[in-house]
Amino acid sequence: MSRLFEHGTLSLERLRIDSTVTDSNIAEPSDSQLLNDDVRVLSRLMNQSQRVSGVKIRFTNQRKKAKSLSYRIFNAKKAEKDALHPELLDYAALVLKQSSSAIDKVRLNAESFEVVERWIGKVENFMTLLIRVIYQTERRVYNDERVPASEKTVSLFEPHTDNIVKGLRDVQFGHIVNLATQQDGFITYSRVEKGNPADALLYMPVLSASQSDYGVIPHAAVADGCYASQANVASAKALGVKRNVFSKMVGRWRTWA
Repeated sequence: MSRLFEHGTLSLERLRIDSTVTDSNIAEPSDSQLLNDDVRVLSRLMNQSQRVSGVKIRFTNQRKKAKSLSYRIFNAKKAEKDALHPELLDYAALVLKQSSSAIDKVRLNAESFEVVERWIGKVENFMTLLIRVIYQTERRVYNDERVPASEKTVSLFEPHTDNIVKGLRDVQFGHIVNLATQQDGFITYSRVEKGNPADALLYMPVLSASQSDYGVIPHAAVADGCYASQANVASAKALGVKRNVFSKMVGRWRTWA
């Protein structure tokens, strides 16, 4: 490390590429809990309408019923869960209808639209999320369909959260971060990825960024086997990378010169 401070430069001749998952600050999601959370939030927003807009919304509060059903579903076996979900979906649909009527009433009767614009935005946002959760729940319960991870809503309050599947059963909720370090351990590249892309797709962007950000093509790049593909090796060599080394065995390949 001393030579870095002596010369004031970092070598980018060799790069180590890897990825990790950063978890969102959420509980492990379930459709019943998401439905209950959205019913609770929309009901609370309707309660706040008079204070925000001066317009009182009359509605039948479904929070206690939704909470009780959600708890029962959480502790039930599969057959009972499937029997209880339709009732919870009915409550959610009712709250969705009430919320839509509340927005119409506030728009018609509020003295100033600017005052209630933020409130309406919140209600519309949680209505959109509730529609998504209702849809994914119906697909799973009524159609016995396995909803792809990329199509699931897993959090109302951290809606950016991705469903990251590692292997067959290991699931994390957060974001993939793709990183590169140079030979002394300094981070030269960091990107929060969207969705759950294959690591093989994250290899060339690092090398291209080294060229565009620093004007340097690394002599060698080292990565785990999950980054390995013949297309990556060919593209990296065309860019000017002399050695592409993958640290885990992948099929019959381990390293490429």
